[in-house]
Amino acid sequence: MRQLALAFASASLVLLPASIGFAQEHIDADRPGIADASTVIKPRTIQLETGVQWESRPADRVWFLPTLFRVGLADWLEARIESNTWTAETNRGEQESGIAPISIGAEFVLHPGYAVIARVFPTWGSGDFHASRATGDLRLATDFDLPKSFSLNPNVGMASYETEAGRFFTGLMAVTLSYEPTPKVAWFVDSGVQSPEDEKGTASVIVDGGAAIFLGSNLQLDVSAGTGVHGNTPPRPFVAIGLAYRHKSS
Repeated sequence: MRQLALAFASASLVLLPASIGFAQEHIDADRPGIADASTVIKPRTIQLETGVQWESRPADRVWFLPTLFRVGLADWLEARIESNTWTAETNRGEQESGIAPISIGAEFVLHPGYAVIARVFPTWGSGDFHASRATGDLRLATDFDLPKSFSLNPNVGMASYETEAGRFFTGLMAVTLSYEPTPKVAWFVDSGVQSPEDEKGTASVIVDGGAAIFLGSNLQLDVSAGTGVHGNTPPRPFVAIGLAYRHKSS
């Protein structure tokens, strides 16, 4: 579970978010969803993206507060701090809670529509959520505008995750299809794949969908829900609500 979380920003340490394609006047958030956008926020701008997510698996139930803090450094660069923060899990009747590892990362724009996102999770965390080995991932994020207010946002990458015996390397892929019928709302469906899902496992596949509601140019509310359709680690199902807020320095 914690490995998949690191992979997706919408699962337990990564279903960290997908981004919805929308008009420039709107806040540009990486939540809700799985695939992240290829755009960075402007210099001297900070952005907070957070929410509450609940997941169910055969042996446990978990809720956490996925949070992404972004700082615009240049037209082509932003710093990113990301974590599931406070996490509470009920596993076979036993309850555990603590702080999940926090990643330090950055997004680099290579060309309009193409960017690289890198994250490192140091050995940190509390209780059963403490990481004894550093982990991380590297992804290429792309965006394509389609006719009739549609957009496509694929990601592809690789990650190094912790196991009880050491670490393993895995491939990551995600794609988001979004539709913005009005300037006030955007709908999306997306899917994320991790292969292998653990050291000796098969591939895990998650699908989800939802909407983002834009309240002015600097505030977004969102809701999403999804489920795993393949593999042993994805949640079945998960639901999330959240918000994103942007502050521009004068």
